[in-house]
Amino acid sequence: MRDECSENELLLQARAGDGSSLDALTERVRPRVFAYINRLTLDEDLAQDLTQDTLLAMVSSLGKLEQIERFWPWVFRIATNRTRQHYRQAARHRMVALPDEQVYLPADAERSPGALTNLADDELASIARVALSGLSERHRAVLTLRFYEDLSHSEIAEVLDCSELATRAALFRAKNAMAGELKRRGINRSMFGAALVAFGHATLAPRAGEAAVSISASALAESGIATLLSAKVKACTTAAVLALLVCGFVWLAPSESRSAAPVRWVHFSRHSGHPVSDPIAGTYENQSQGIYEQWHYFPEGLDGPMFFRMQRWNPRGTNKLCWWVENGDANYYIHSGEEKIYIHNDHLTLGGGMVKTLPTDSRAMAEFVRGVEGDNSSAMTDRPELTFQRDPKTGFVIAHDDSRFPKVGRHHAVYEYADQNPRLFDAPAGMEVVDERDAMHQRGWTFFEVEGELEGRRIEGFGRLPLVYRASKDHSPWMRLTASGRPIMIDNGQVACRFDSAGQVARAWSGGALFKGMARPWMGFHTVDTLRRDAAAERVWFSAEPVEVEKTTLVTLVDDRGPVHYMLKYTVNMPRDVLERIEIWRGPQGVFSERVGELVFRYDDQMRRTIGESGNPGVALSESVRRDNPTVLWPLQLLQPGSSREPSVQ
Repeated sequence: MRDECSENELLLQARAGDGSSLDALTERVRPRVFAYINRLTLDEDLAQDLTQDTLLAMVSSLGKLEQIERFWPWVFRIATNRTRQHYRQAARHRMVALPDEQVYLPADAERSPGALTNLADDELASIARVALSGLSERHRAVLTLRFYEDLSHSEIAEVLDCSELATRAALFRAKNAMAGELKRRGINRSMFGAALVAFGHATLAPRAGEAAVSISASALAESGIATLLSAKVKACTTAAVLALLVCGFVWLAPSESRSAAPVRWVHFSRHSGHPVSDPIAGTYENQSQGIYEQWHYFPEGLDGPMFFRMQRWNPRGTNKLCWWVENGDANYYIHSGEEKIYIHNDHLTLGGGMVKTLPTDSRAMAEFVRGVEGDNSSAMTDRPELTFQRDPKTGFVIAHDDSRFPKVGRHHAVYEYADQNPRLFDAPAGMEVVDERDAMHQRGWTFFEVEGELEGRRIEGFGRLPLVYRASKDHSPWMRLTASGRPIMIDNGQVACRFDSAGQVARAWSGGALFKGMARPWMGFHTVDTLRRDAAAERVWFSAEPVEVEKTTLVTLVDDRGPVHYMLKYTVNMPRDVLERIEIWRGPQGVFSERVGELVFRYDDQMRRTIGESGNPGVALSESVRRDNPTVLWPLQLLQPGSSREPSVQ
């Protein structure tokens, strides 16, 4: 029978002129198109008429369909255009009869479980219908295509005739608008999915009224919806509602702020540009290098490690170009032109030597970075043609408007903190792989040695450094330093401390403190950004100067809080993403005339023969020892007490 044929078979046979195949295809398409238009217009009679128009247009244009795998986006685009055409011709706004916004259980309602379940379904569908009526038709379309039809973002962009970036932004705004409309009617965000299911069942084609409603699990995951829904659900969605309705309560869920739950994701897009000048004509303008769509994932919360993905688009956001993925295993660059995957030692840094800042960074930190770097800074602070909006409760950036590039127009971006698809951070597959990592980066961790001299004392030490997040679970970071053969500083992951000349603990910090202002590649930032971000968080002045010949960057931190100033100069190996050297200088009022000494770091895989896994030192810490806050300037604690100035490290 024709109805038992696969969709592709029906398409091919219908295009070849087989009438029965065309009839079978039309009947297969009819219920989905009707449901889509019904959810779009909220008018069942109109949906019937527009469905018929859509099917006629589909039949007459079927021979023009070039890619049969794009059949459904093509059909939904016809349906969307027919709906738009209807409203343009009618030259009127859609009017919908709205039910009462408060939902009560009637006093004489039948109390049998089946009747109550149906009532809960009807009431929840009615609430969702009212909520959707408050949305624009575009927002209803993008919600319907994503949640009910499970179309990808690129397919929705094809239906709505816009860019994929515009689709993502529209979906984000549509979800927030829908959640807001539901909240106004007492529906908690956790029931977002249940409301969609109830409404979806109520808007099926008449002959499909008993069918189960499919809700895209991936779309729910992207939305950060707490409701757990199977692929095919109906009655189970009303269980939470039913318990309240049976008691005769109005369903008014408590409000929730975004700060109530830990933030683990953020998704946004930004333009990147560079100045273009013509000395002869005397002109100057910014030119867009493209839109960079970014995803950040914090598996342990905002204070922990970060996974990163960035997709480059052309300046108008219509074509995807290369992209980058940094996850718990490695750092990948995907060259779209060569169709190759390059695996690197180092994490991505921003062009122009700017600090990589995040929308979750505080306004004060962003302003400090901008003050250090100047007007070309990438920090998220306002300027004449680039403005940022922050959530008053969390302080996070939630949107920005960018008018710096007149040729491509204004770019409005939203920052989505809801969960995304974790597969975004999977290692790419299906291309040739070029692994450019050295041996220690391929293994994911390394031992290191420290040698140097400070104020005439010989400093030695060793430790272990995880290079990626996964390795940090089994090979955690630790470090031990000695001065003239005596232990002076230890960080074993549980506690960090400095010893006095008698071998007693003089100061203590939480574990990991000695890696602040150091290389922490397992956290997801390049060493050069780790240094600068640590400094900015404490409002310590910094600068960065690339040394192209040596492929290093010199990061300078300045402690100017006392009459004698200190300068720490960090040499960072950029391709290997490790710290090579720390120099310490001092002098009065910023005149750094005295070189105090230096520490040199060497990464040697063979050190495990002498250190071994038992090299992580233990520390006996008295309860009376006060634990201070860790600081990026901890290397100054290596200086001898009573030297020309006791460093002002807190």
